[in-house]
Amino acid sequence: ERPPPGGLRHLVPVLLSGALHCLDDSEGEIRQNAEAANAHLRGAAQCLGGDLPVEAVVDAVLGAIDDGTGGQERSPAVLLKCFGWAQLLFAQCPRRVLQPCVRDRLLEAALAALARSKDEVAVVALRLIAQLVTPGEEGVLLPTMSEIGIGMSSLSLTHSSGDVASGGSLASADFSDCDLYARTCHRIFKLMAQDGASLSGRCELVIQKLCEGADVGGRALAVDPAERFFAMAARAVAAETDSDFSRRLVRILNRVLLTSRETRRLRARLRDDALAAPRPGGGASAICAQDQPPSDLIELLKSWFHCPVSTIALCLWLHWFELAAQIATRLTRIELTQDLHEELLFLVELFESPIFVRVRLQLIDSKRRPAL
Repeated sequence: ERPPPGGLRHLVPVLLSGALHCLDDSEGEIRQNAEAANAHLRGAAQCLGGDLPVEAVVDAVLGAIDDGTGGQERSPAVLLKCFGWAQLLFAQCPRRVLQPCVRDRLLEAALAALARSKDEVAVVALRLIAQLVTPGEEGVLLPTMSEIGIGMSSLSLTHSSGDVASGGSLASADFSDCDLYARTCHRIFKLMAQDGASLSGRCELVIQKLCEGADVGGRALAVDPAERFFAMAARAVAAETDSDFSRRLVRILNRVLLTSRETRRLRARLRDDALAAPRPGGGASAICAQDQPPSDLIELLKSWFHCPVSTIALCLWLHWFELAAQIATRLTRIELTQDLHEELLFLVELFESPIFVRVRLQLIDSKRRPAL
């Protein structure tokens, strides 16, 4: 017989702590019993609906994540179950989960999980991060790329050894005027910079999932999550002084922007805006103050200059051939390092991919496109 709801409310977190602790026990029978207990407790939690004891369940979940035996980390199976409980809490009690005293603890655990070796753990952690920082009824509206864009007068091709002048680092960048989403992106960029070995090969996945955003039950989001992410990314890269990291980050951002399904909607909008605007690089008379490319495109280019090869790829894809030619000319003055060689090889591969088929078609009529 099922205990009354009041009894369930107190029993679930107490029993959950023991069940999660035993999920990776060395004894097979204990693991099986823990799996069964966890499944029954999830069923009981679903019956409670919005009456779940959120803080007590979070205590049990975070305690299980940190409760490694002999200093060892918990297994991926345990972490997946723990993050599954966090998502259950969010689904049934979103307002209470988004209270800072609960949300911030879950965010810390999810951010720490990004360095785990298993991709499936990182994916569920990123999904939880997106749920916790994507604004909803109680959230703060996020600025779009055009809302934080800069004017055409700020666009400059001046650089030395492939870098542009910039005004700080990710560690010191001021995000006080932004919302939780921006601060979380800032934290993730810091993790990428400080713990590159642990996140090696994971950076594209992280960016893709952040661009994917949270599941909002089929409702259309007012602003594309990818657009919001790239707005924050462009601002962060522009403030970065570590040239090696900024170049690596732009390279990854560019790959995700041009090739990932999560950025398809953003690509379509950027292409339409670029084709409708005058092309920069065509001479001083090509652009006037009243008739200039959209500020969000200029913001992207300003940030992309940290990696000139990625800037060339973006300009080619946008059909801004004159600007691409100018950057390519300046690129010849840079020493051909191993990194630059690898970037150029990737540019060739990218140019031969389906995403650049429209650019390759322009080569058929090269007389009309001398910059190509």
